[in-house]
Amino acid sequence: MNQLLVWGDAHRLRELSKDIMRKAAAYYDKNLALLAVISYVLSKFLSKTHFRRSPKWPRYKRALINLLEEAGKRAREGDRRGLQETLNRISVEITKIDAAAGNYIMNIMEKGRVKMASEAYALGLSVRRAAELTGAPLNELYDYIGKTRIHDEERETVGIKRRLKVLEAAL
Repeated sequence: MNQLLVWGDAHRLRELSKDIMRKAAAYYDKNLALLAVISYVLSKFLSKTHFRRSPKWPRYKRALINLLEEAGKRAREGDRRGLQETLNRISVEITKIDAAAGNYIMNIMEKGRVKMASEAYALGLSVRRAAELTGAPLNELYDYIGKTRIHDEERETVGIKRRLKVLEAAL
């Protein structure tokens, strides 16, 4: 969780979101998937000057850090339900920040869910399972995937052998 507090490095947060999504896809863990989306969205906040230059950014940043620290505490305690509630609160906070400072039609959380669902799809999950894992709207995910070259690429699959190796490594 503390890795998400790398506020000055949007690229590192983006890479972290992909790493977390790999684990989320392997375990089919919705909390990890939401954490991947949050990490991705935070990287977007950092890469967009209109967010960082907002006079409200220091307040937004402090609120997000506090919630991330709470999520980290709940994760360390093994409180999955509390973690889920805190991650959902972070999602709501991000949506509020985006509504106040955003310049886009689709909110940033929706974009993040679609982007991370496409990552899960590229890892071998079906489109439907990837959408369910991240909460991405299925029609938006199909539209996104159709506009990319993901379907043309040799996909990495998340087979039973790989899932078993991930689980064994975690023990």
